[in-house]
Amino acid sequence: MKVGLLGDIHANLVALDVCLQKLVDEGCDYVMATGDIVGYGPQPRECIERLMDLEINSVRGNHDEYVLQKTPLLAINPHARYVIEWTRSQLDEKHLEYLRQLPDCIDAKDFLITHASNCRAPRWGYVLNESSAKSNFAQQNRKVCFNGHTHMPMIFSEDPNGQINITDFQDITLDKELRYLINVGSVGQPRDKEPKTATVTFDTESLELKMFRLDYDISEVQKQMFNSKFPARLIARLEEGR
Repeated sequence: MKVGLLGDIHANLVALDVCLQKLVDEGCDYVMATGDIVGYGPQPRECIERLMDLEINSVRGNHDEYVLQKTPLLAINPHARYVIEWTRSQLDEKHLEYLRQLPDCIDAKDFLITHASNCRAPRWGYVLNESSAKSNFAQQNRKVCFNGHTHMPMIFSEDPNGQINITDFQDITLDKELRYLINVGSVGQPRDKEPKTATVTFDTESLELKMFRLDYDISEVQKQMFNSKFPARLIARLEEGR
């Protein structure tokens, strides 16, 4: 079975559609997402509806959760807060209900999907180093897990002795002796200094893992953001990949 993986879509429908077409071209049997369907981008309704229409399973990301919160979002940065509040004004009850039913984790038997980490404390911890990877693996009950959250495509592996190895994402065949946490990067707002959108395929039989970086019309998304009076920094960062 070949699975397509989408990380951190962030309401970027233009990039999402490019990735979805690539996954069709690659012959994926299923497509799944690591959360943060909304936030930062200008088309939250359309992205939710695309996943609903295509029956793409996703976990809930922190931005998806922020949209549902009724308390003030004092702990997140002002730019993100602006877009979350704007996003709330764009969504109908059916979109909110969709976000409510998203799980924290999907156990697909061959692999897990989570947004941030299998370690639930802190709630939205970033896995970026050996210490945070160890905390994740201590709670990870499958050999392979896919995540997002950092927008940085990376591969964390743990050998039978508990030794951690960290690399930038590369196309590989997974080693059956190792456990993996694989960050699939971001569809809608890459932050690895590469503005191209990202999507990943994983073959559950051959254990082949591949990433595709694809061009999309960034200027069209920026135009939509400008028309909705998004902060200038959020508009500029799309073309910078950071």
